[in-house]
Amino acid sequence: MLSALPTRPSTGRFAPSPTGKLHIGNVYTALGAYLSARRLRHSRFILRIEDLDTSKDTSKASEKIIRDLEWLGFEWDELVFQSDRLDIYREALRELRDLNPQDPVVYPCSCSRREICQESPADPIDGMRVYKGKCRKNPPSSPEGCSLRLKAPHEGEKRVEVRDFIFGSRIFNLERQIGDAVLRRRDGQFTYQLAVAVDDGIEGIGQVVRGRDLLKSSALQIYIRRLLGLKDLRFAHLPLILENGGGKMSKSKGSVDVSTLKEWGASPEQIIGFCAWLMHICPTPVPVPLGIEECVKLFSYKKVKFGPNRLKDVELPACFSDPHWWRRGGASSERTLYGIYG
Repeated sequence: MLSALPTRPSTGRFAPSPTGKLHIGNVYTALGAYLSARRLRHSRFILRIEDLDTSKDTSKASEKIIRDLEWLGFEWDELVFQSDRLDIYREALRELRDLNPQDPVVYPCSCSRREICQESPADPIDGMRVYKGKCRKNPPSSPEGCSLRLKAPHEGEKRVEVRDFIFGSRIFNLERQIGDAVLRRRDGQFTYQLAVAVDDGIEGIGQVVRGRDLLKSSALQIYIRRLLGLKDLRFAHLPLILENGGGKMSKSKGSVDVSTLKEWGASPEQIIGFCAWLMHICPTPVPVPLGIEECVKLFSYKKVKFGPNRLKDVELPACFSDPHWWRRGGASSERTLYGIYG
């Protein structure tokens, strides 16, 4: 049984996917996860590279992310690659498929992505689409070439509570708001939802810190862990950093990354201080350079503000290259001059 695997006495993790360069939003999330863990004595912090897509060579991107995090001052107790855990995910899927043989919770689905996109609009925050259950009602004639989906419960645990340090208690209806989630794709690749639920469970993670856009996913992952006999955990979903157009930052859109900030002359302390300021844990009206250990002493969830932070990429070069920008003090109205709208 997966639940019989020994859990590890860790408390926090940062889990980037090697699909591009580390951008300022990633650093902001990594800082939140790191501070949440390190504020506790004898805590452990894991860096988990989510390289599930084995069809691509992500080694260079992974190495770049690791180097950038080290340059910024992050330290971790363990480095984990999801690509080394495929056997564990396979076992987890087998356990789920073996549950309740009379009414299995996992079933094959032959629907294409195009069909699903036509049937269900994407959520504007997290991009998730609610699957209508076509193949649950009319199973494909053969499981070959099919994805595998997890049935959302009609009753019992269909309502799942996510306890969050920032957003409070949120209740999600799995059937209505998430639907039947894919656990393994048609090409055989395990999905984020299954892998993360298993990883956080077997690593003994006590609290997950990540972006607001994954709040709904947490309800699904709680449900998956419960089916596997893994423990529940607490969450802290950070307010998103939005680019000037209103969209969230992403590697695929080329959002400003650590390498670019280096070219602009930014120091690790400037970047960390900037992210701490975005998180509202730095008490100054304008950003000041801060080391990670200084941030640990300042950190409190009570300081983190609910709502989006909007970032103007075009103003960042001046921010990071002008030494006068990093002065201490000043009127609070100066906050809007530097491209941040809290």
